[in-house]
Amino acid sequence: MWLHTYKTHDPYAAGERYRSLFVSSQAMDGLRVESVDSGVPGKYRARLDAYDRTIREADDLVAGLVGELERLGLLERTLVVLVSDHGEAFGEHGLAGHGFQAYQEALTVPLVLRGPGVPVGRRVTTPVSLVDLVPISSASRHFPRRRASASRPRSAASHCRRIARSTSSG
Repeated sequence: MWLHTYKTHDPYAAGERYRSLFVSSQAMDGLRVESVDSGVPGKYRARLDAYDRTIREADDLVAGLVGELERLGLLERTLVVLVSDHGEAFGEHGLAGHGFQAYQEALTVPLVLRGPGVPVGRRVTTPVSLVDLVPISSASRHFPRRRASASRPRSAASHCRRIARSTSSG
């Protein structure tokens, strides 16, 4: 199953129950809420707060899906992969949004795996690319393997070289 949401994309429209969360300029639960990144200029804080609200809503959507998989008895044999297509800039380096920029706030995205054969709490610091998702997922014992090398994660460069070879020979 593939589940995709545009919740975390501009215009950052969170549902009603999330609209009071992540408000940098207000006190919540008796505590002063500060922005998680002091590098974000004040004029972008409201947009960052709205973005954070949509992330929280997406987190709850994923939690609901995981809960339903558990209720159906499918969770222990399901590989759940959570990933984002890009990050977002909120005034860092004088930029907003995403697109033609190579700064970490736009390039660094989460890749979270949960399921059979995935060590709990393991954190990998080696950079990966979105093109690594299929080989990583295929490495799960629950997916059919075509051949031994197909289940090994490959770098983006090796994927591109393989595609280039196959298209230039035919």
